[in-house]
Amino acid sequence: MNDARFGKKIVMKHLADTPLMVSEDLHQRLLKRFKYELTLWSSMDSSHLIAIATFNVSRVNVPSIEEISLMLVDENWIPFESIDEKMLINTLTTQKRRFIKGMRYNLPPTHPLASIVITDRPEPIALYITLPDVSDLYRKKLKELIVASHLQTWEWDTRHNMPNLPL
Repeated sequence: MNDARFGKKIVMKHLADTPLMVSEDLHQRLLKRFKYELTLWSSMDSSHLIAIATFNVSRVNVPSIEEISLMLVDENWIPFESIDEKMLINTLTTQKRRFIKGMRYNLPPTHPLASIVITDRPEPIALYITLPDVSDLYRKKLKELIVASHLQTWEWDTRHNMPNLPL
């Protein structure tokens, strides 16, 4: 994202010759809402940042973004939310495991979600990652989710080393 005379402009990889204008308000909301994704993306050269946006074209043919959402993906185009989740995905892909990646969609980060479900076993296994800064309420909700689930589970509290994955 580069400075423009008024606001910012984004140059998309596949629209390199057509910058999209972004208002200062949208830019500030984008930085606030996606601060973790932007930080991870800027620190990991192999990652990609995918954007989905609505935009309009002004009377003078200048495109402006109205709303935008971002998703961070790894070099294999698999979404991830943290360095720890990327490490787990890398381990699974290196081992050539089959899995389904859990997607947060409209769930806030304060709501637990299975990061991965391993599907290459007779019974699927839900893999949960707990980051160090989560609240006690999050940990309680995670325990309730695991108890209510019909899947086998694997948990990784990232304050500790990653436990062995189920074979």
